[in-house]
Amino acid sequence: MKNLLLASVARSTTNLTIETKNLLLQSITLEYKDEIFKEFTPEITTYMFPKSPEKIEETIEFIQPKNKIIFL
Repeated sequence: MKNLLLASVARSTTNLTIETKNLLLQSITLEYKDEIFKEFTPEITTYMFPKSPEKIEETIEFIQPKNKIIFL
């Protein structure tokens, strides 16, 4: 099989990491709050929900519920 995907998956109640040879996907954490706040501009989020944050606290509120999801 030429297109076989080999990945390692690490799970916990607060984050999920999927790593392949060419890709690393990680759960959103408060560690990224400043980057998310900076990059989620009105131009980027025009057709997205929620709207771009006006205060860093809005970004924190966006991130925190994501950490409460339990992956089965």
